[in-house]
Amino acid sequence: MIDRIVIFTGSKRDFENLISDEIQRNDEIITFMELIQYYNKQIKQNDSASPNGWIARKKHIKNCIVRADDYASVLEHAISNFVNIITLNSDIENLFIHNPPRRVVQSLNSEYSDIMEFKGSKYETINRKKLKSIYIKMNEDVIGQEKCKKEITSSLYKLLTRLKDKPIVLLLYGPSGVGKTETAKSISKSLGGNLLRIQFSMMQSQEAYNYVFGGEHSRSSFAKDLQSRETNIVLIDEFDKVNPIFYNAFYEMFDEGRFVDTNYDVDLKNCVFICTTNFNSKDEIKKYWDLQCFLELVIALNIKN
Repeated sequence: MIDRIVIFTGSKRDFENLISDEIQRNDEIITFMELIQYYNKQIKQNDSASPNGWIARKKHIKNCIVRADDYASVLEHAISNFVNIITLNSDIENLFIHNPPRRVVQSLNSEYSDIMEFKGSKYETINRKKLKSIYIKMNEDVIGQEKCKKEITSSLYKLLTRLKDKPIVLLLYGPSGVGKTETAKSISKSLGGNLLRIQFSMMQSQEAYNYVFGGEHSRSSFAKDLQSRETNIVLIDEFDKVNPIFYNAFYEMFDEGRFVDTNYDVDLKNCVFICTTNFNSKDEIKKYWDLQCFLELVIALNIKN
């Protein structure tokens, strides 16, 4: 039995702030990992030699917390049997769940839809005042590149003027060491959080495939990282190193503001993707990416020495 379920989507920082607001300092708390141990103990004792098995008394739990990191520590059956693990001989007043896989939400929704609350990170939006502070912060953090900083500010201004919720995609090109990554970090800090930085160049083909399209729930994934972002700024470093087989996935994400894999469905409306590459010119970019539909979604900006 569960009295209340709060499903939180967003950053770890914001989830912990929610927990601090919802739970008093001395309130009882049990974690998902503790419930799994309790569940396994009961199953083992129920399967013991006792003729009638063993049935535990219902345990009253005031607050149960399921953190996003917990999913990486459990086997597949813990996800498939999530509701049973939570409710077997337990009465829970408040269940707080951070970034659950889609199957967990579906299983809860089939039995507890009337008591489910959905909360999430409130990402700071870009308005005229914030745009000015972004430009000032870039001037503090990045030396030179005046033309590019103005072009970036102009591109972000489009977020204020358009009606659609599609992401903005900036492609910063130029040689290494000219400030592409630092520019992305500066913008993210202006919006109140650390930058989510993705580096596909570090991955081999199969590893990258599982990361993009999702594999086992316990492994890291692109969608899981996007779900946990602190701001709406996402840096995809060395985007030219991404295997071309992934371009359709990126095209849909950039065009629709949504990313879906095996385990997660991520809302990316009004997100700003900053992709970097070491290309030296737009002609070089067009030669490498022979995808006009893809290039139409990208604003290419040159950062020089």
